[in-house]
Amino acid sequence: MNNRDLRNWIRNKKKDSFKRINYINDFKWLCHRSIYYNRQKFIYKKLIKENYGKGLAGCISGQEYVIGVKIKGSLLKGLKAESDPYLLIKQNGKSIFGNYYYVPAVSLITKRIRKEDIFDITLTILLLEKMQHAKINFGISYYYISGNIRANKYYISNKLRKSVIKEFNKLNKYYIQAKNLGDNTIYSSIPIINKEIIPKKKELNQYDLINIDGIGERRKELLINNGISNSLLLSKINPDKYETVFNDIGIINKELIYSIVRQAKVNDSCIPLRINKNKSIKHINNYNKILILDIESDPDERLDFLYGFLELEKDSNSSWDMANYKYEPIFNLNKKNPQNLWTNIRKKLNSKNKFLIIHFGETESSSIKGLARANNLKEEEINNIQSRLIDIHSHIRETWILPVKNYTLKSIAKFSGFDWSQKNVDGAKALLWWRVVQTAKIERIKERNIIKIKKYNKDDCLGTWEITKWLLNNE
Repeated sequence: MNNRDLRNWIRNKKKDSFKRINYINDFKWLCHRSIYYNRQKFIYKKLIKENYGKGLAGCISGQEYVIGVKIKGSLLKGLKAESDPYLLIKQNGKSIFGNYYYVPAVSLITKRIRKEDIFDITLTILLLEKMQHAKINFGISYYYISGNIRANKYYISNKLRKSVIKEFNKLNKYYIQAKNLGDNTIYSSIPIINKEIIPKKKELNQYDLINIDGIGERRKELLINNGISNSLLLSKINPDKYETVFNDIGIINKELIYSIVRQAKVNDSCIPLRINKNKSIKHINNYNKILILDIESDPDERLDFLYGFLELEKDSNSSWDMANYKYEPIFNLNKKNPQNLWTNIRKKLNSKNKFLIIHFGETESSSIKGLARANNLKEEEINNIQSRLIDIHSHIRETWILPVKNYTLKSIAKFSGFDWSQKNVDGAKALLWWRVVQTAKIERIKERNIIKIKKYNKDDCLGTWEITKWLLNNE
């Protein structure tokens, strides 16, 4: 087992099975992975340039940066491990190589270091210390922001070292057990307190507790330890009788307990439940036109690169005319001239100043507000725009429990019957297309990716409308 297996284990621990990835035969292209490796390559190229060595020979010769080192060793008796660190960086101190030693480094998408990165660095340190006979107290993380590469030291405590060894040992045992059972999921280790409520094997993933909004990996583990092993069982319990169980796992808020159980019931029945009949968005039907707004963002650059507006109006029969909607994308191509961007957006907003602006999530509201204030818009006009914004996501969370795994735009739009015209797309893929637009030197490639981004953003607007339409029909 190696550091990549550990990363995969930590990142996918929510699954009840673990399969080692064969990085030659089983390696699949994923959008998030592509974004990660693209940024990693960019950082390392900018950082080390030509001044680096390869493999153990690079360490022996004392190169400043070393890539391609494979480290093997044992963490405990009988617990062998390997690590392929992305990059080793030379530091002053004594080791088997001389008056210097090496520490591992990772590149990050953002400043925030993830748990799998921490465990990766720590495992590498444990093995690297034995290889070079030198104590290592920290690893280094690099990230790119505002045109600069920045570095952070991450210090490794004894507690973290023990946690990594414990987790790696657990992973090793789990894999051996899974290997002995073939590719079947190991459910024998999951306690069931009511044998009448045991889902069929093919349905087990469907009834995974992780599919319940409000339950993460930690809560799932604690619920299983307390005898609540699947969502079907969770849907049958009385929240009052199980209040102490929930309190033991850190869920003290009584309303949250009821919410989790109700979510399990709704997921089981597949029937939406309205929890607040006092709130409604029926007033949307009082308007003849509406605007739907969706924004595409690059979180690493803290940039909203596309503002998509979809204009919808009623036909002669007072029905919303989906056949003749108007879509207008406004790209933020010139970062140095935000005033020009705001002029175009303000013109769009004010041209329809009598109509509502529908959006999904906080991004649109906070972005418009931030742009307005950055361009010294009067507070009266900002308040006017804010009063016309309707956050469909916020409304759903306050009024409905839906039979969905989570309350993202994709999940709820799919529930309401909408599907995106481009297959297997999401915000990460739109971000990847945007990165290609930023870096591609061939104009044809840029144009092709801009078309894909527009199409995706337009579908986001249409998906938001489908959810709105479902609410109008059911409230």
